[in-house]
Amino acid sequence: MSAKFIGNISTRKLHILQYADGRCKIKLIRAENKKEFNSLEEAMNYPDKDHPIFSKCGNCFKKMEIEK
Repeated sequence: MSAKFIGNISTRKLHILQYADGRCKIKLIRAENKKEFNSLEEAMNYPDKDHPIFSKCGNCFKKMEIEK
């Protein structure tokens, strides 16, 4: 199963692959900065729930809300 979410450790942004577009620059995320997740909960609790590092990408999550 492939990942549904990609976190960029460098920018601390979390992207939804289904809704990502060119503004997200997913292909430019370096391998050492890329963290894959299968669930939003898992991603938003990385590296642990008391000290999460990711914030939601405004582009991806906005598109998701519009399409709901």
